Amino acid sequence: MYRRASGHVVSFPGEICALFVEPDYASRSDEFVVVEHTDGIDHRDPNLCVTPTGRIVCTYTDADSAGGTLAELKAIYSDDGGSTWSAPVTFSSKFDARMYGAIKCVKHAAGCRLISSAYYFDTDDGTKKRVGYFYSDDDGLSWVEGTPVWTGTDASELSEMEIAWLSADIGFAAIRNSGVGLHWSVTADGGDNWSAPVRASWSRPADVAPSLDVIWSKGEPHLLLGYCDRQADQTIWRWAKATSLSTSADPMEANAAVASPSDMVGASGYQRTVMYPDGNMLFVEFKEYESVGGISAQMGTDVRLVLANPGGWISGT
Repeated sequence: MYRRASGHVVSFPGEICALFVEPDYASRSDEFVVVEHTDGIDHRDPNLCVTPTGRIVCTYTDADSAGGTLAELKAIYSDDGGSTWSAPVTFSSKFDARMYGAIKCVKHAAGCRLISSAYYFDTDDGTKKRVGYFYSDDDGLSWVEGTPVWTGTDASELSEMEIAWLSADIGFAAIRNSGVGLHWSVTADGGDNWSAPVRASWSRPADVAPSLDVIWSKGEPHLLLGYCDRQADQTIWRWAKATSLSTSADPMEANAAVASPSDMVGASGYQRTVMYPDGNMLFVEFKEYESVGGISAQMGTDVRLVLANPGGWISGT
């Protein structure tokens, strides 16, 4: 699933589209619309998860395309493999909000807890910002806000975050900080408390759109971090053993791979991953073709499906 609009930012109304990818990775269905175009509204930020019941759950953002107003955080689901979808349910309204990152299904006392990240201003004057998450213990029907990973003023630009959960207690968060670099935070108590976000020493100011997954190699859990380096116009992947990442992402400096083609000038990031048991990964990345007027202008975009083998990368290090 992905947003389709005539421009990169919220200034343009968007709709949410989807397609099916077959098990051979290459074959795919025609594009179809899940959340249809609405004048003045940017339907965006679709985040997906398939739960143990087979339900497909999607959280997304409804934002006024004029910007600077309350945005509604919504959820829909499908119990028939994506053919039909429930009516959307608004579970929160936040100022200048955005859902971000894949929904994670975490083994929990509730059975399976779904966790979906978001960031927003907690006050309508834009003076208090939060990077946090919402969780569902009823298969995506209702959502509750968890303890924010970070709270601060709008002078700090922490925003896009994805969390990878090693267990119900241990979680790792990778967070964008515009103009500074990617930051790292960890919880050991199921999200009740988070460490203060720390910049990764190897990260550059133009690094955006982190994705984060747990991947096992040689019987040990590793964390696989993907992000877009807009300075190099590449999607970059880094990894390290989970046991080495309890305080920062610095140990990932030693391991990196680039899976993007050489023509990714205008790379916008926002890759999403599907991890397969055989160590392969299917992910989406976006290349943009800007028109006159910069990032706020109308533009075209390639939505690219890419197959990579992070299991091979990790087993070779």
